[in-house]
Amino acid sequence: MAIEFADESSIPNDWRTRQPGLTIWLIYAVPRTLLQLLFYSLYYIPSSLRQNSTWTYRQALKTQLVKTIYAGPITECGYTQALSLEAGKTGDQWVVLKPASPNFYRGPFASSSTVSPEILGGTWYPDVPPTTAAAADDGGDNLVILSFHSGSFLWITGRPSDSGFVADTLNKAVSPGTRSFWPQYRLAGARENSTTYPGPMQDAITAYVYLVRDLGISPRRIVLAGDSSGGTIAMALLRYLDSLNRSLHAEDASEAGFDLAILPPPRACLMFSPSIEYTVEGDSRTAKENRNGRTDYCSGCMMAWGAAAFAPPGIVRLDDPYLSPALHPFATPVPLFVQAGGGEVLCDSIRGFAEAMSAVPGNTVEYMEVPVLLLGGHGKIALYLTPLLLARAWSVTSVVRNAEHESEILKLGEGHPGKVSVLLSSLDDVKTQADAQAILDKVRPEYVVWAAGAGGKGGAQRTYAIDQDAAKHFISSSFATPSVTKFLLISHMGSRKTQASWIPDAAWERTKKLWSSVLPDYARAKWEADQLQTALAAVVKRREPNRKFQSISLRPGLLTDEPATGKVELGRVSAVEGSVSREDVAIVADRLLARDDTEGWIDLLGGQEPVDEAVERVAKGKIDAIGDEDVEGMIKKFGL
Repeated sequence: MAIEFADESSIPNDWRTRQPGLTIWLIYAVPRTLLQLLFYSLYYIPSSLRQNSTWTYRQALKTQLVKTIYAGPITECGYTQALSLEAGKTGDQWVVLKPASPNFYRGPFASSSTVSPEILGGTWYPDVPPTTAAAADDGGDNLVILSFHSGSFLWITGRPSDSGFVADTLNKAVSPGTRSFWPQYRLAGARENSTTYPGPMQDAITAYVYLVRDLGISPRRIVLAGDSSGGTIAMALLRYLDSLNRSLHAEDASEAGFDLAILPPPRACLMFSPSIEYTVEGDSRTAKENRNGRTDYCSGCMMAWGAAAFAPPGIVRLDDPYLSPALHPFATPVPLFVQAGGGEVLCDSIRGFAEAMSAVPGNTVEYMEVPVLLLGGHGKIALYLTPLLLARAWSVTSVVRNAEHESEILKLGEGHPGKVSVLLSSLDDVKTQADAQAILDKVRPEYVVWAAGAGGKGGAQRTYAIDQDAAKHFISSSFATPSVTKFLLISHMGSRKTQASWIPDAAWERTKKLWSSVLPDYARAKWEADQLQTALAAVVKRREPNRKFQSISLRPGLLTDEPATGKVELGRVSAVEGSVSREDVAIVADRLLARDDTEGWIDLLGGQEPVDEAVERVAKGKIDAIGDEDVEGMIKKFGL
């Protein structure tokens, strides 16, 4: 059952938080932490022992590193960050703001005997914009992001030392010419100058008024953004602007002279892993028991500490609309972008918040999931691949032709953060590119995976209809769809016409037999699809060099039903003849899809190299097994 009030006992306050106990405890805690990290550096070598078996070694160790340090010495000793209004190394990027008129702080954010608006510092990225007098020359379409950092209301300042990389990345991602302002909002939990709710919300109002009134920036150019606890602030400000200040105080706006009630709302609001349900975040037991308790780097005790320090029982309830908007959706004309990590404790709460806000008439909400179209969803490789993709919190639409398989596929989603759905559609009916495009338009995937095949059923005619024609239609439509950024085709290692330099003569003779006598129709059908994918990928690189598109041809050898070994031979494989388990193929496909630097022909057999190391080697080395195949001839063949 969700809690309504924070647990004040979650705030560190024992002998370890004061001298000399602090020093004594650190003498013990620091070596202990180092030994823990040494243990995990060895423990996570086998992928099966990691928090998530699909994670890389580096990902697993870094997550545990952060969790061990914050759940250990930092939480045990009650360390919080002190703030300063001095510019320091921030230099000319730093500004100091005075509180606005009291009329701007109303309702739950009004000044009180315990919490009142105070002087606020903040950092501009990359620099401070022109003043009001010069604002007209600033290119009126350039966006300004008002961004609130993370830190559980206990740490981080928004300065370059802790937020610079994120700020620069966000500016570049939004649009050229974008600036962002990161307020150094007041923190809770410090022994001196600690500020509880609604202090950070008051700081948000101060920052918003500064942008609009002092700098003359139109709210239509302002984008709110919030990460984690910063998301709490951004959503509170949006609710305040949209509802409370408008509906309750518009009638007396004139008495303020210049009031938020007469201001339009911001252009958009970006929410990155936002803290939007403190009835969950404030309960350390709920966080600990959550299915993502192992994969989230935030511990339950740390989250509960932040909630109790910021929202003590005597000040506000944890289910208050401004702290837990997931429980209190509201109407807003401002488009929302919401993102959550699949391994977060709050993943389900964030998804629920996005769904609840979407259900309000008139709201525009985009919840970031990676939508994957999996063609041939009931094939053996696809059945292994589906739960791996769902473990990444991706949304998988599995295409099958038999309704009897729907329940089996839906069951694969149990216990995973991603969502799986089934699209009943027969690839036998895909006769044209328009037929394939209709499925893409319905699903709107970002990634497309071809794991389909006739499987020897229906003779040569069906082999050509599925492995060649339907595959080519989906390849063409995927390349033609701007929203599709990755296409992974599961082909086969013998699908080539030219002997690559690394393939021995004996192995090449066996490949030619595949074409001439073993599986000639299958080989020819696959080769047609491979050629089209290869040609289109080359054309896209030439004509659209800035387009983000990964064309991957994963080319396994003889498939077996043996359990995965987790060890492969990947990239340019000399054997040509050999086997690999279908489960290992699925694991490799998952890893390739998860990266932004994988493309080209990638041959695959069972081997001795761990999958993650093999994929890293192939990606970093830009290894492509296409060899001396005639790509120009392929382009001419299809008239591209």
